[in-house]
Amino acid sequence: MKKFSKITLLLVVILMFASLSFAEEAVKADPAAAAAAVPKKLKVGDVVTEFKLPDGISKADVTFNNDIKGKSKVIAISFMTTACSACKGEMNLLSDLANKYGDDFKAYAISVDLNGEKTIPAYDSTFGFNLRYMLDPDFKIAQMFGFTYTPGLVLADGSGKILYLQGGYTSSEADEIIKLVKDILK
Repeated sequence: MKKFSKITLLLVVILMFASLSFAEEAVKADPAAAAAAVPKKLKVGDVVTEFKLPDGISKADVTFNNDIKGKSKVIAISFMTTACSACKGEMNLLSDLANKYGDDFKAYAISVDLNGEKTIPAYDSTFGFNLRYMLDPDFKIAQMFGFTYTPGLVLADGSGKILYLQGGYTSSEADEIIKLVKDILK
């Protein structure tokens, strides 16, 4: 039995090194293609890349360029889950800002819940936040911004230029976010 385990382990190690060797050769052969295969993470100053997600309530497609960009002076996108208390705090703040600034401030919540299509309608009716929900159960759009956990917040101007990126949320950050929104809307 031990002999079988050692042989199996040896084969796994050989296969691992062989696959790394092939990957290294592929990068050497076409470094541009290898770089293109790794998605670029957006940062402050970049313009939000086009994306399409289903609406969390109506299930209609929502695209950044057609349905979000240019619809307000400030765009807030919060990546959230329904079980996250920090997410709820962040969305409460964004909803308050949307209520205060009207059409100048639009807030969007992108749910990364695996069962978001089932949980978001009840969550929306329970809390009544002034924002639009979208569904990203594969976490693809969140990763585009470099987020690996929730909440994650993006603030952009009406043209889609990213002005603020922050992972995590505490109530102490609320003042910084409020000040930034006020400064943008001056």
